[in-house]
Amino acid sequence: MSYFSNPGQNQSTTLEWAYMIAGVIVVVLSTTLIFGTSLEVNQSMNIVMAVALIGFAIYSSSSAKKLRNSIYMRENQAHQLQTELQKAADELGNLRFEIKEKRMQIDTLRKELAEYHDKTETLEQVIEDLRAQIIQGESEKG
Repeated sequence: MSYFSNPGQNQSTTLEWAYMIAGVIVVVLSTTLIFGTSLEVNQSMNIVMAVALIGFAIYSSSSAKKLRNSIYMRENQAHQLQTELQKAADELGNLRFEIKEKRMQIDTLRKELAEYHDKTETLEQVIEDLRAQIIQGESEKG
């Protein structure tokens, strides 16, 4: 799952390059026309530059809005990731606690097994002693 993909980024980048190229063309064109033409051309260039400025202002405001929305979206994604991380950390803590409990249970079972083993050996010894007594009692009778 990709939290950081932005499908509209390529379109935005292309639009930015188009505005930059148009801006460079307008600046170069206005510079050449200002120094080599009459007053009427200068007035028309002022209109062209005003329209370009308005276009730049509109693009800047829409770009800033997109950027704010993108930042808001990333903050929400970061918050979701932080929440998931906290849940994972809580689960990890619970699992570690359960592992400690299971280890304690295993240790307890090992102690019980050792005790049962000792009791079994003791009982086997008692059985052997009783068998020996039975064999000895039969040999005395017979």
